[in-house]
Amino acid sequence: MTEESFSREEMIEPIERLFERETGRDNGLFVVHKSADAQKSPTDGTVDLVFLAEDRTSLHSVRLVTEFDTCLFDMERGILSLDDVQANASWIALPLDEFRAGDESYNGIMEDTCAKRNIGIIVVQPKGRGISAKILLDAPLTSGDYLDNYPELKKKWREDTRGVLVGDDYRVVEYYNR
Repeated sequence: MTEESFSREEMIEPIERLFERETGRDNGLFVVHKSADAQKSPTDGTVDLVFLAEDRTSLHSVRLVTEFDTCLFDMERGILSLDDVQANASWIALPLDEFRAGDESYNGIMEDTCAKRNIGIIVVQPKGRGISAKILLDAPLTSGDYLDNYPELKKKWREDTRGVLVGDDYRVVEYYNR
């Protein structure tokens, strides 16, 4: 790890801590989704971190990107690819130094574009001996239930929340033994 850049794998843990800190939810769940290309190569394909903040209508999808140019110009891994993501909030995460250098070069176009498209921006930076994440642009929550699009997360959520209060004082109840 250098101060200059981080790999997508190094970015996952600080972003998870950020969501835990920001939401204050005890029952939040994280799942890392990698496309087939990303599983073969650390630089290809898409890597998303999906976070479910306690109830079905708080599903956050975070696209992990290591370069500023990817955010703006890559149709499969950048901002434009987030239009197809099924989640209540969409985020793009990149190293802080990449964001600052790119933002300076392109006069704030990424932040403006993300604001227009309701995409949040998370940056990852070195802090002390570790790595920290912070929110630069908040992603608004949209209504809807997208949990069915993530069967692995749905199964884990149902197991973890069995008999636990979720959302507006509702309990998760299994009507059928499965």
